[in-house]
Amino acid sequence: MRLSRVEVEHFGCIRRAVVEFGPGLNVLFGPNDLGKSTLARSIRAALLLPHTSSAAQDFVEWDSDENPRVKLTLELPDRRTWRIEKRFGSSGGSSILRESTDGQTFSPYKKAREVDEELRTMLGWGIASPASKGAPRGLPTSFLAQVLLGEQADVAGVLQATIDEHDTDPSGRERLTGALAAFAQDPLFKSILNVAQGEVARAFTAKGNRRRGQTSPFREVGDEVKRVTEELERLARRVAESENARRELAECNAELLKQQEVRLEATEKRSLLFEAKAQRDARRVVEEDLRIACERLEEERAEVAALREKEELLARTRAEVEEAKKAHESLIGQRDDLAALGRCAEETLRRAKSAEAEQARQLRRGELEKRLLKLDSSLEKLVAERASATKARALHAELAKARERRAELESQREMNERVAEDVAERKLQGEHQLELVDVAGRLQEKRRLASSIEECERIGADITADRATASEHAARARTLLNGIPADLPGAAGIAGMKQLAHELEVAEAKLGGGLAVVVERLQSVAIVGTADGSELDAPPGGRVSFEATRGFALQIGDVARISVRAGEKEVREQEAALRERWKTEVAPQLEAFGVADLDSLVARVEQAEGVRREAGESEAAASSLRERAAMREEQLAKLPALRQELEAVERELVGKPVERAAEMLDALGDTSLADHRIELKRRLSIAQERLECARRALSEASTEASLVAERLERTQSDIAELGMEAPASGLDEVEAGFCKREADLVSEKESITVELDTTVKEQGTEIETAEAELARLQAALETSGAQLTESASELDALRENASRLDGEIENRRAAVAKLDVDTASRTVEEITARLAELPVPMHDVTEEALMQAERDVEEAQHAYDRANDAVRKAEGALQTVGGQVVLEEQTAAKDALRLAERKEHEVELEYDAWKLLVDKLREAENTEGQHLGEALGQPISERFAALTRDRYGKLEVAPNLKAEGLRVAGVLRDVHALSVGTQEQLATLLRLAVAEHIQTTLVLDDHLTQTDPERGAWFRDVLRNHASTTQVIVLTCRPEDYLGLEDLPVEGEVMTARAGGLVRATNLSKVLERGGDTTVGTREVQPVG
Repeated sequence: MRLSRVEVEHFGCIRRAVVEFGPGLNVLFGPNDLGKSTLARSIRAALLLPHTSSAAQDFVEWDSDENPRVKLTLELPDRRTWRIEKRFGSSGGSSILRESTDGQTFSPYKKAREVDEELRTMLGWGIASPASKGAPRGLPTSFLAQVLLGEQADVAGVLQATIDEHDTDPSGRERLTGALAAFAQDPLFKSILNVAQGEVARAFTAKGNRRRGQTSPFREVGDEVKRVTEELERLARRVAESENARRELAECNAELLKQQEVRLEATEKRSLLFEAKAQRDARRVVEEDLRIACERLEEERAEVAALREKEELLARTRAEVEEAKKAHESLIGQRDDLAALGRCAEETLRRAKSAEAEQARQLRRGELEKRLLKLDSSLEKLVAERASATKARALHAELAKARERRAELESQREMNERVAEDVAERKLQGEHQLELVDVAGRLQEKRRLASSIEECERIGADITADRATASEHAARARTLLNGIPADLPGAAGIAGMKQLAHELEVAEAKLGGGLAVVVERLQSVAIVGTADGSELDAPPGGRVSFEATRGFALQIGDVARISVRAGEKEVREQEAALRERWKTEVAPQLEAFGVADLDSLVARVEQAEGVRREAGESEAAASSLRERAAMREEQLAKLPALRQELEAVERELVGKPVERAAEMLDALGDTSLADHRIELKRRLSIAQERLECARRALSEASTEASLVAERLERTQSDIAELGMEAPASGLDEVEAGFCKREADLVSEKESITVELDTTVKEQGTEIETAEAELARLQAALETSGAQLTESASELDALRENASRLDGEIENRRAAVAKLDVDTASRTVEEITARLAELPVPMHDVTEEALMQAERDVEEAQHAYDRANDAVRKAEGALQTVGGQVVLEEQTAAKDALRLAERKEHEVELEYDAWKLLVDKLREAENTEGQHLGEALGQPISERFAALTRDRYGKLEVAPNLKAEGLRVAGVLRDVHALSVGTQEQLATLLRLAVAEHIQTTLVLDDHLTQTDPERGAWFRDVLRNHASTTQVIVLTCRPEDYLGLEDLPVEGEVMTARAGGLVRATNLSKVLERGGDTTVGTREVQPVG
């Protein structure tokens, strides 16, 4: 089969695409998310998926409700051209298969469901017809479909695919068998297989389950087993009823015990409640005594406290008496002082009314007016001086501010200089740190090289150890194999012995029988013998009776020997022949190997197989260790180069601060040197910025300092012109002196003015003042007399109160003397101790709780009586239901079931033998079919060896075409042990081999994404070389992995064809329009002439 053209519309993310294919290598390329995998799915759907399948719902275009459509044109080896046209969807879907003999004109050939039936017949890919029973649903798959049209997401899945597991039709195997010419079946072999298969088909289903229909050989014996089983179940139910009665009696007994415990618990609870009630009553009596004693103690303590309060009140009252006495004496003194002042006031009034006083007032007025004129002159002069001082103060303030700003600028300059120096120092340190980072990088490289050298040296030691261990494993394998007897039978021999033992068992079972033997001694004679191969235990006298199933042998003294065998003659002869074969074929081997029975010999053989496996594992381990040693020798070859690099780095580090670099590395911890270098550069940049800022600030401060110096010089000149230098005490004190002088002058002026006014009014005012003062003193004298009287009364009252309190205190002292607080306190303590000794009730006891306890005891007694009655009833029911007869009937039914099951087992053995025969024939067939896997595995192994340079062994492919593994050093290695890239390369080789053998198209959806450039170039050559015989369609986003640059389209080209059209490259971006994408036009690719 060869694909010619595909047209896709409204399929997944593809709005429209038209692609034509060449006969050889076709590389369809485009960017990710263009729709390449969707294009591959459209080819898969056209070939395999019915248009009505619900799986087509996944193909509906993302932004459209249109039905997905695919037209696929292909050519078959008979030179006929076919076109598959499918419109997917349960509504509006259709399928048409068109035929053409010239590749141009197509006519309908099949429609609807017949299309897929015809396609699956034409392809022969092992997919059953849609109309057949068990046909796959959804998108069908098979071994060939997975190989030829594998999806991108499961590149290596083909390595685990099997033709038996995935195929639903034999056409795939037949096509591969025909292509590979694997084997031709022998007619006699086929005839025997058909007969055996017919017997197996009569007894077993296709899945290996036993048939149970009317014609099944298992039906009759199964029905008998079922009947006996049902009878046994009926008897089991009757036995179960007896068991139920016993269980019910046991439950009743348990309930009786439970109710007995409940009754006991209720009685105990009632006793506890009454005990708690007695404890509570006793505590209440003591608690009442304690309450009375506490009240008595509190009363006595209250009396003592009241006495103390009265004594304190008396002390306060006496203090108040003393204070009142002092206050009374003070009032007497005030009264005497007021009387003396009154006499002085009378003398002053008399002088004011005399002529000498008026003349003195006139002289005083003249003096005051002269002083007033002199003060006005002083004030004017002071105002002028103060104005000059204010201006000088302002100038001095400005001078001080200028000096202060100059000092600030000087401080800022010094600070900026320090900052600049500090930042410059940090910058220098940062530069040194960067240099140290370089040294640390080389030191780190030195450590890495030293570690690598140490690792290589360790690998050298490991290689030596691995080789020594490999030798030990190989020696152990040889020792184990030498210990196995050479003539020990193999699996086939053991199988034959088992088969003979099985046949002998079946023959013995067919003897049937069932003999009851009774020997009556007529005279004293010894009887010995065997029954079914076992020695008889015959009594020395009397009757000898025994039973046998297959036969017995008796020796009656030396009179007679009797031998009896059960069964028909033919069966006995068959059993004797089999037993003779056992003696000649099996018994000698059992004796030769010193075992008692076949199971022991099987165990011996299995043990030998285990030893062989162990030897194989040892040999495999030795091979693996040798391989690992060989691989590690490649690493060890790097040791000289590593040492040279280490010496070079050490030379670079000579004279460098290595210790500081080591400290830096240790301090960094998890931080990388690159990150630390970036951080240092960032800090260095910040330091540079700060240094520039500090220098700018220093320049600005210098400029401002010059301006401040000029202003300071002008201010000093102005102060010199005023001639007012600031005193040592400061201008504030000068201003304060001006203020004080001005205030003194104003105050003195106001005082003189007031005194002048007073002098005018003095004549009348002095007399009035003297009279008023005299009246005031007289009134005060009267008030003082009243206060003196009141004080005397208050003093008398306080003295009377103190006398009264003295009397009360004497009475209370007499009463308290009669009290005994200590005795009352001891009484309280004694009663408290007595109360503590009494037990505290465990429960709160109420009359309701006591009554409830009584009711609980009565109810528990009633429940106990009911449980006792139930026990008696259950005992009666057990006597009615149970019986020895039921057990005897059950025993007889069990015997009948054993006989029926034995017969069923014989039938099973017979048909299991037929099934075993079929399995053996199938094994023989598979052995022949092994050539199919070998025929496919050989070319793959050759190419894989060329690809990997003989790194791996031969690929082993099973008869079902599953890639079982690679044979390396005699051990089969699972392909999953390979890397992902190597697995996808092996899978691609398998796909290519299958496509070559059956001469059909291979679609690779970017199946070499994990392949390195070297192996990619190898595959590029392989695919190009096979372009003349096999059509390969590759979808990829990296066309240079499959083609040379000269094979790719140049700018503006859609497609290029090279090598006579056998190598074709198509730019899908030019021919594929995504859904919702209006920037990419749809352009059809014209056929290459």
